[in-house]
Amino acid sequence: FSGFEKVFSSNSHLFHFSFNFFLFYALIRAVATVFLSNQSFWISVCGSILDVVSLGIGLLCSLYFYLVFAFSRIRFPRRVFVFLFGFTFFILFSCLNDSCIPSLIDGDAYTLAVRCLPSFFAMVCVQDWKRLFESITKAAPVLLICSIIIISQADLAQSDYMGVSSALIIPTVFAFISTFFKGIRSWSCIAAVCGFIAILIAGSRGSLFSVAIAVLICGVYYFVKNTNKKPNTIIIACVVICFLLFVCIQFDSILQWLVGGFPDLRTLLLILEGEAFDGGTALSRQYAWEACMQLVLSNPLMPLGAFADRPVVFGIWASSYSTYAGTNPFDTYVHNMCIEILVNFGMILGIFLLALFLYLVIVAFVRTHKIQLPMMILIGLVVSELCRLQISGSWLIDPMAWMMIAAVLMFSCKNYVENVVKGGL
Repeated sequence: FSGFEKVFSSNSHLFHFSFNFFLFYALIRAVATVFLSNQSFWISVCGSILDVVSLGIGLLCSLYFYLVFAFSRIRFPRRVFVFLFGFTFFILFSCLNDSCIPSLIDGDAYTLAVRCLPSFFAMVCVQDWKRLFESITKAAPVLLICSIIIISQADLAQSDYMGVSSALIIPTVFAFISTFFKGIRSWSCIAAVCGFIAILIAGSRGSLFSVAIAVLICGVYYFVKNTNKKPNTIIIACVVICFLLFVCIQFDSILQWLVGGFPDLRTLLLILEGEAFDGGTALSRQYAWEACMQLVLSNPLMPLGAFADRPVVFGIWASSYSTYAGTNPFDTYVHNMCIEILVNFGMILGIFLLALFLYLVIVAFVRTHKIQLPMMILIGLVVSELCRLQISGSWLIDPMAWMMIAAVLMFSCKNYVENVVKGGL
């Protein structure tokens, strides 16, 4: 029994490997998709093998996290079980609407069971963040290799820009954090920079801006926290500030230079044309937001359940874009977390849940602000995901959103933070 317990311990090598693989799982499959799109027969065969192997290991890791959550001796905070029970009841209630069951059958049930819930369990089971980030630092070459492949195959990567960009977010942010935590480690630093460039190449504006803001805030926090301890930090901060000022002043010139090298960069073209947040696809999102808010205001007390926004959004986009005509109406979503939650839970309950989550975020930041690594984890997860989910993605089927929720639930718990401090952080 002691051997069985050791295997399902959150401090075992198997747990750290599984956590790392889960960070890179979607990214490895995105690279496999790029290989599959290549015209070379042997490269496409390699892509097929990589896709099958990564899918198989991903399924095993998902099962493993279920078993760790069930059999480890970790005493989870009560709020974790309250969240899981509430979400289960929410999904069962949602089956009464016309959108939930078709969406679940269409693939969202698989995403929830194999990606979202295991991501949540993995985060709540972490007990030794120091050892975990040491293993993440060692896994940085995986991010580096995947980023180089995506950059070199920019045209193929943009065919699935949403999947590629979202798969790059957490590995890139965690690579930046491990760079700060372990000092300037060449692999982590280079991998993080290449990851950011790959996000820029892939072309999702939500992923690009969320990672940029999260990394910037992490850097500012680190420099402020360490200014008194390391005088060289002031010099590094000045160099970074000068670089950022140069980028801001020469912003248009830099964008023109990048577009000259990569003429099909979707996000850069939108920024240069002034349509990143106004006009084009941004305008269609505003129409979708307005339609969903009208749906909420027409029934402010009535929760509509999971995926209720999708038929409304599909109706808006099908009338604006011919590419949506005849496609699956359950593949779209509102691209705004706050509006999505109001649609899911109704105006009253939705506002209460958003306020409760914001309160837990503040409590988590207050309790961890003196401990560098947990604070930077919270900044990286919460800031990047909250920024991205306001203009892209869906909290229901986004594994990173579930990691964010798990981190907030755990780090807002006083006992958990005290245990993290005892662990040497």
